[in-house]
Amino acid sequence: MNIGEKIKEKRSSMNLTQQELAAQLNVSRSTVSNWEVGRNYPDIEMIVNISNLLDVSLDVLLKGDDQVVAKIANDTKIRKKQSRRILLLSLLITLIIISSLYIYLTFYSMQTITSEDQIKNITVTDKDSLIVKLNLPSYRTYSGYMVDSNSDNDSALNLSIFSDLTFKGVKKQTLKLDLTSDIFKNRKILFIKDSDHNTITEIKLD
Repeated sequence: MNIGEKIKEKRSSMNLTQQELAAQLNVSRSTVSNWEVGRNYPDIEMIVNISNLLDVSLDVLLKGDDQVVAKIANDTKIRKKQSRRILLLSLLITLIIISSLYIYLTFYSMQTITSEDQIKNITVTDKDSLIVKLNLPSYRTYSGYMVDSNSDNDSALNLSIFSDLTFKGVKKQTLKLDLTSDIFKNRKILFIKDSDHNTITEIKLD
């Protein structure tokens, strides 16, 4: 007897109709009918459900039915291949996400301050040092600065102040520049610029 005949025999002995068995297995009546006439076969998961429902061991259901055993073996191989593909796809997606996050954090998380609102106050101390206290959002911290020449004014310099994302409670909010260094010699104005070279504010050094 093949598996379909065994299902029919056990179903009949339990006084179950095809519709009743189908309802308990959450399949259609025609699906049960197809199994019983050998038109197709249940998959391994459904065979386990049938075994439990009809109280027939898997050995009894599968014994002597080489076609079903071969189908199960083939299905197992297919599922293993699909599982490997899903795993590889998951790893690839994870790698893309991590790479994208790394690129963002590396190249895009650092920004120049963008408005005067992000500057709390500016103090020039006896022309020796310049202290800029920032007013950054809670998720950003002062991370550095860059000073370069102003192409329109030989007596002026440009200052870019950078902030970066922070995931810590403590953050830096103060920038201190040594005005006695050579780069500030004979300079009278310091322009604080944003990333588009727009002037946020200017500081007189003389």
